[in-house]
Amino acid sequence: MPNPVYELTLHKTYYDDGFFNLGVGVEGLVRPDNGPVTIELGGSHRSIEGRVDRNANQNGTPRVFGGAELRNWLQNTFSMGDRVQVQVLRPDALRIAVPDESQSRSLEDIGFQKLTIWRLVDDRIKPAGLDWKECSSWIYAFVVENRPRYFGITNTVLRSRLDHYSYQAGDRVRKLIMSELASDRSVEIHGLQRVGLSRPELEAEESRLIREFDTGWNVRR
Repeated sequence: MPNPVYELTLHKTYYDDGFFNLGVGVEGLVRPDNGPVTIELGGSHRSIEGRVDRNANQNGTPRVFGGAELRNWLQNTFSMGDRVQVQVLRPDALRIAVPDESQSRSLEDIGFQKLTIWRLVDDRIKPAGLDWKECSSWIYAFVVENRPRYFGITNTVLRSRLDHYSYQAGDRVRKLIMSELASDRSVEIHGLQRVGLSRPELEAEESRLIREFDTGWNVRR
């Protein structure tokens, strides 16, 4: 018989503070009192010791604390807002399942939208259009033949950041874009608005995407 599963969304408090709540669908299968619980970290071949608190939520459903170790693992493995599966192995043992690596995510799955493409104009590259709603925090991607080749972040409006690639003649990524365009390959610009995230939060999310998609153009991991 398969282990009962609770679908959990990694909201900001869970992601930042290393705890999560379990809902009524499985709460009766978890220990009925306060006490220790083992949390298996799926895919990492290790377990941590957490604790169940039945007093943290007014309805008595369990809150599971894993502390800094759980927080660090979540931040190194997932992105904020990802959905994960919490499997109930025993009343005092849980397992957090990582995504099936055989089912690779697309940028659209994550929430990116195609905004425009790069155009080669004389000796300069320019976005073909600027038709998107601006905000002050973005993660952006340059995509060649359906493969993300570069992720970047900006706390300013995206148009200002793209100007850097248009006008900084010595920029390494600009040269890579120009090489692709000169070879008649399209370079798309995709964007994900991340309003409210701090610079360190944006950098952490960028690093996870670089590792997941193995971009090739990024230097920082």
